[in-house]
Amino acid sequence: MVPDAAPPCPRAALKVAESACGGPLEPKEISDRRGSTVWKAAGPDGAVAVKTGSGDGASVTIREAAVLAALDIPGYALGSGRDDGVSWLVTRWLTGPSTWKSFEPVRRSTDDHNAALARAAALCRAVAELHASGWASSPPTASAPTTGGSSTSRGLGTL
Repeated sequence: MVPDAAPPCPRAALKVAESACGGPLEPKEISDRRGSTVWKAAGPDGAVAVKTGSGDGASVTIREAAVLAALDIPGYALGSGRDDGVSWLVTRWLTGPSTWKSFEPVRRSTDDHNAALARAAALCRAVAELHASGWASSPPTASAPTTGGSSTSRGLGTL
């Protein structure tokens, strides 16, 4: 059985993305699984992530937008909404590899395991900060390790 194709990116979400990035965009699909699709859109003024949710993924995207609104991180969440049964969220693009990509060298046994432990500890600290502030979550599906040894969690919709 072939899985259903993701719905197209909602026009309202593209308008928010175009405003943030400085012009017309051609978003690139990054992932599509379990009713959630993520696109990266980039323009002369920056890059954004556009996340949509359909079917079971719609409520996840709505929850993620609510969590980000409650966290009130200045300049991060740029807009959200729901159009024709598809929920959407536009955020600033976080530069950095996904958790899967961060640990790829370990799976190939080509990485210094101390570096891998440092990345894992940074991810755990980021999740611990969320828990310390009162949030409960399932394991994050993605993170963006930063150059300073810290990590920013993505995929907060399961909070």
